[in-house]
Amino acid sequence: MKKLITALFIIAAMLAGSGRARSAELAASQAPGPVKAPAKAPAPPVQAVQAGPVKIGFINVRRAVSESDRGKAAIDRLQTEVNQTKTKLDAKKKEIDSLRAAYTADQAKWDTATRKAKEDEINSKGKALQREAEDYEEYYNKREGETLKPIIDSLNQVITEIGKKEGYTVIYDVSGAILYINPATEVTDKVIRNFNARK
Repeated sequence: MKKLITALFIIAAMLAGSGRARSAELAASQAPGPVKAPAKAPAPPVQAVQAGPVKIGFINVRRAVSESDRGKAAIDRLQTEVNQTKTKLDAKKKEIDSLRAAYTADQAKWDTATRKAKEDEINSKGKALQREAEDYEEYYNKREGETLKPIIDSLNQVITEIGKKEGYTVIYDVSGAILYINPATEVTDKVIRNFNARK
């Protein structure tokens, strides 16, 4: 389960970054087409801009979620559900183990038809248990995503607020995903103007 939670946090962090990228792409697609500079007009020079101090922050999203009050409560609820299911599956596994032990101990006493019937019963119960375990794993993966998504969304809002309030240029997750970029550092419009002016 820890691996699943870790993967979820990294994916969520990456989605947050990709959402900003999609917004930038949308803005670019809605921008007017390039304007051709007059043939004889000299191209304006690229203007140098005095850059302010760069402030970079890092956050371990996985730890922030797992150690926050809301995150702890959500993970505890999920773990309680998983433990209840595990208890149920363990009981079924013990039943199958008991059948196997009885088969090993008594098979010499049985005729061929009885042995075959016992083998079929053990195999059938084993396959059913395997399917049930796989169904529960799929269910809990979905539950995990549904439970943690609003927490991660709220955490991203806090990251953005801190980034703006405290003047961060960029905030990264320790995985490398970008969680916040100061919009004032975007130079897309300037690049477009200078690119259009270039002969």
